[in-house]
Amino acid sequence: MSLWRGDQSHFFRKTLDLLRGYGDASTMTDTRSTLRFAALMTCAAVLLSEWYALADARIPHALSCLVFIYCFLWNDLRDAKPGWNLALSAGVLSAAGAVWFGGFGMSPALYVIVGGLLYKRLPRAQFWIVLAVLNAILLARLLQTATLAWSLSGLAAYAGFQLFGILMTITSDKLESANQALTQVNAELLATRALLTESTRSDERLRLSRELHDVCGHKLTALKFALRQAQSVGALQGEDLQLTQVLTDQLLQDVRAVVSTLRNDDGIDLRAAMLALQQVWRTPTIVLTMPETLRTPDVESAHQLLRVAQEAITNAARHGNAQHVHVSLREQVDALHLEIVDDGVGRAPFKLGNGLLGMRERVEKLRGSLEIASSTPRGVKLQVRIPLAQTLQLAPLS
Repeated sequence: MSLWRGDQSHFFRKTLDLLRGYGDASTMTDTRSTLRFAALMTCAAVLLSEWYALADARIPHALSCLVFIYCFLWNDLRDAKPGWNLALSAGVLSAAGAVWFGGFGMSPALYVIVGGLLYKRLPRAQFWIVLAVLNAILLARLLQTATLAWSLSGLAAYAGFQLFGILMTITSDKLESANQALTQVNAELLATRALLTESTRSDERLRLSRELHDVCGHKLTALKFALRQAQSVGALQGEDLQLTQVLTDQLLQDVRAVVSTLRNDDGIDLRAAMLALQQVWRTPTIVLTMPETLRTPDVESAHQLLRVAQEAITNAARHGNAQHVHVSLREQVDALHLEIVDDGVGRAPFKLGNGLLGMRERVEKLRGSLEIASSTPRGVKLQVRIPLAQTLQLAPLS
């Protein structure tokens, strides 16, 4: 896989963002960013210290270190997939070259970084084989300038540092996974709470509208008929009868207006739940476009749309390494349209894993359609269309 394709500009952009972020306290508290910074500082220390210590092999050692730094950043910032790639291979060879040219200096510290990188990328059998070969090169280099006992003791010390680096990599990965899981659960809880609040409010409005319709409306209608009968028998006559009928008609119209208002405003406000997702995620940045007056017809539609959006955002962050996700929800004619576009590295064709299959099942449950394609210039575009269900209307008051 070439290092010189269109993703190169993405790499340099992320490198600049990384270097700018080292002055930010929030970045420094991030475990992965801190370890990355420590690795870069180690590389810089190896390069500078050996530059002044070496005489004959100064240039090849410096070139090996620079190639290693570039390959390390490429693999780390691009969050490359498991397995070998050109950058990983070049990084391993350059680390071995730096150790061979460097000798007893600080160059073996690069193996600490290599060990953590290989542990994340390779199957365990390959990892131990490659690490053993690298340490064999180190031992051979040590034997050129020291006795066997001294070389073995030095190798043991360097191996201990390598194991420590691997342990830190494992711990960092676990912390990052736990943090991602906690972020997703927190986002889900906040969004569900907002949706539950809106659902409760909607149910209360529906209950009040039914109460007004079934109790007040029917009683007023019965009163109106009673007044008509009183007029026919002459029990209530003149201006009193006319005024009573007028007041009854006006009150009945007011009840009709209240019921109509409650019914017309019925539906679920999905915006609050979407905003909860937007506020939780730090990376990627969620850009929400949704009219404030837009409402979904029922709780089920709102719930499924929320889960689809949440899964799409999670996929963009976890698999696409996206920096921005644009979420748009709008109503057109007789359907709701949800569009989610990210700027990650995902490209078609897409493998239907559990996440995509789950989204498709949710959409089909609402008799909708889901389309997924590559976005321009990069990333993934997901489009969902949900037909608007016909809501039940209360019978008009007589």
